[in-house]
Amino acid sequence: MRGRMAEMMMPWAIDQSIPAVAYPIRRHTSSDGPENRADVTWLIIQLNANVLQKEIFPELAQKFFGSASGMDYYIAVRAVGNDGERGIYSY
Repeated sequence: MRGRMAEMMMPWAIDQSIPAVAYPIRRHTSSDGPENRADVTWLIIQLNANVLQKEIFPELAQKFFGSASGMDYYIAVRAVGNDGERGIYSY
């Protein structure tokens, strides 16, 4: 059970340059043999940057940082990559 719990708690990896999230899924073989690192399948979900900027980030900002009278905070989402740092969303 301990191995299964550790597997369930593995974090998602994020690649900002695509943008995408990736998650390793271990394929379980027989329980009596040694585990092989090659028995991993990666689930990769590519995200739409326009949807993030125009729909997801504004909704999250309003939900967690807004009030009935508007926004209570200034919000910025920034990406860091090989070409430096850039703003993705701000309000």
